[in-house]
Parts: sequence; structure tokens; C-alpha cells
Amino acid sequence: MAHAVDARRRGAGGSAPMWAAVAAAAGVGFVVAPSIVVGDPYGAGITGGRRLAVAATGAVDGFLGRHAATVSGPLADLTDYWSQYHWVKVVFAIAAVVALVALGRRLVATAAPTSTRAARVWWAVVGGALSLAVVAASLLAVANVQGALAPLSSALSLLPDESTRAAAGGVMSRGATDPAVATLISDFGRYHAVLAVSLGVVVAAFAAVAVVATRRARRADRGGRRRPMVGASAVVFAVATLALGVVVAANIGTAVDPEPALRLFFTG
Repeated sequence: MAHAVDARRRGAGGSAPMWAAVAAAAGVGFVVAPSIVVGDPYGAGITGGRRLAVAATGAVDGFLGRHAATVSGPLADLTDYWSQYHWVKVVFAIAAVVALVALGRRLVATAAPTSTRAARVWWAVVGGALSLAVVAASLLAVANVQGALAPLSSALSLLPDESTRAAAGGVMSRGATDPAVATLISDFGRYHAVLAVSLGVVVAAFAAVAVVATRRARRADRGGRRRPMVGASAVVFAVATLALGVVVAANIGTAVDPEPALRLFFTG
């Protein structure tokens, strides 16, 4: 009876190959879907394009030249497009996270005894690699949430080179008394606040996973693949928690006082 219940548990929730295929499909969708879903009026394509950089340069220059607080005209069109573009990427990044987590759970749930040290090392590598993939996909989701919620500052990254940024940033000498500059400074603060909050949520989740994985690794059978897989995951998520916690703290500081960081962005 116990074997039957265990078999049903292992078979529930889809197979590992299915979740691997879903994760791969989400990765492909992350790259190709945005231009398909929201269109490609700027020639962004899969790898971006010069038309998008030219459009960003002209839109930002025009906005700064008007000395107006309200984003309108070409820059408004560009930021609307850029926000939608990033939201599509968010969907596929989250889908990838879900699929990778499910894949890891299926591999652990179907864990069989391993008879050799080499096999245990192999499954530790598998667990670590899957965990790194989850971390990477989570960071992609966070970065695109940032771009979707603060598309104006995100669009500044489209400026093609340092000389272009320096030319556009020359207006920073006017300071926040210029309405356009004040808008950029405010949005840059929002840009980093969004990152601090969204990444903070992810860091909290990573910390919880690291704690749970550590406990499960300690309780797992030494002869199975579950212990090395879960143990490697615990290490990856613990390291990610510490490293990304520093990033969260830095972005909180920038969100509170964004003007120096914006000046640095423009001047290099």
C-alpha cells in the first residue's frame, strides 16, 4: 500500500522531461515572444537593433530639449512600448522559474539510491545547476519588472554609447530646477525603488528556500541523491541571498538619493 501511495506521489505533478521542456520553451519565449506579442515598431527584434537606439536618442533629446515635466510625444510612445515589451518578458521569466522549480522537485521526489561517490557528486552538480538556473530566471523576472514599472529610466539604457549619454546628460547641469531633469531624477529613484522592493521579495524567498533546503539535506538519507541535490541547492540559495542582499541595500540608497547615480550614469 505504501509503495502504491509513493508511486502515485511520484507520478503526480508531471514528469521531469515535461518540466524540462516547459522551462526550455519559456526560455525561447522570453527571447522571441515580446516582439511578436507587442510588435516591433523600433526594430528591436531578438537582439535589439540600431533603430531602437536611434529612436531612444532622438526621444530623450527631444524630451530634454522641451524642458517639460510631462513625458509626451516620441518618448511617451517609446516608454509605453518598452513597458509592454518588458511585461511579456516577465511572464516568460516567471514561467521558467515555475518550470525549473517543478523540475527540481520531480528529480528530488523520484530520487533513487546512489551507490558511488561519483554519482552523488553528479547529483550535487545537477542540484546546483538547477538552483543557479532558478536564481538567473528570477533575476531576469526582477529586471524586467523594473523595466516595466519604470520604463523611462530603463529606456535610458538604450542610448547607444557613452558619448551619446554624455551629450544627453549635459542638461544635468541645470539641476532639478529644470522640469525635465526633475522628472528624470524622480523616475530614476522609482527605477531603483522598484528593484529594491522586487529583489527584496526574491531575496526573502531565497533565504527561506536556503533554510528549508538545509534542514531537508540534513534529514535526507546519506545514500540517496536527495541529500547532495538539496544540499547543493541550499548552498546556492544561501550565497545568492547574501550577495543579492547587498544589491538591495545599494538600491535602497540610490532610491533615496537618485541624483548622484543619474549623473554618474550619464557621465560614465
